[in-house]
Amino acid sequence: MGKDLHLGRSAWPSNGGEMGARVRAFDWEKTSLGPIASWPQSLKTTIDLMMASQLAMNLIWGPERILIYNEVHRAFMGTMHPRAFGRPGREVWGEVWEAAEAAIHRRVFAGETVTLEDHPWTLLRDDGPEEAFFTSYFTPIRDETGAVVANLATAFETTNAIKVKAARDQAERALRKSEASLREVLEGIGEAFYALDRDQRFLYASRKALEIWDRSPTI
Repeated sequence: MGKDLHLGRSAWPSNGGEMGARVRAFDWEKTSLGPIASWPQSLKTTIDLMMASQLAMNLIWGPERILIYNEVHRAFMGTMHPRAFGRPGREVWGEVWEAAEAAIHRRVFAGETVTLEDHPWTLLRDDGPEEAFFTSYFTPIRDETGAVVANLATAFETTNAIKVKAARDQAERALRKSEASLREVLEGIGEAFYALDRDQRFLYASRKALEIWDRSPTI
C-alpha cells in the first residue's frame, strides 16, 4: 500500500484494497466533490460497486471529470498512478484526454452508452509507452434526479488475443505465399503433379496434369 496514504480520514468505503484506502484518505475537500459526508448516494453506491468488482473500472465524475478507479484498473494506469487519482482527467492526460472527451465522454454525459472493441490505448509503463488493446464499455451514471453526472468505464484487456490473431494471420499469409511459390516451381517444371488430402480429395493439380485429364484449370 502506498506510503502517501493517511488512513482514518473516513470509515467508508470499507473494502477495495489500496484504492479503497485512497478513497478514505484523500482530501476531497480540495476538489469539486467536497467532503465524503456530503457526497450523494449515487456516487457512494457507484464507488461501492467499483471497489467490490473483479473487473477494471474507472469512474469519471462531474463536469471536471474527476477520476476514481478500482484496484484492478490501477494496473492499467502505469506511471500515472497515484497522481491521476482524484484529479480532473484533463490535468492528467492533456491532449489525449481532449480526444477521448470528444469521442466518448460527451456522448456518455449526454446519456449514450458507448462500446469500443479491441481499441488501442497507450499505457505509460515503467519501461516507457506500451500499446495495449481493450474492449471497453462506457455507461452513463445518473444522480437522484435522473441527470447524468458520471461515466463509468469498464475495461477488458484483449492485447493477448489481438497478438495471437495477428500472429495467426501472419502465419497464414506466409503459408499462402509459400504455397504460391511452390506452385510456380511445379508449373515451371512442366510435369504432371497433383496432391490429395487424407480423404483422397484433390488439393492441387498442375496444368500438365489437367491437360492429361482433359480438365479445365478452373475445376
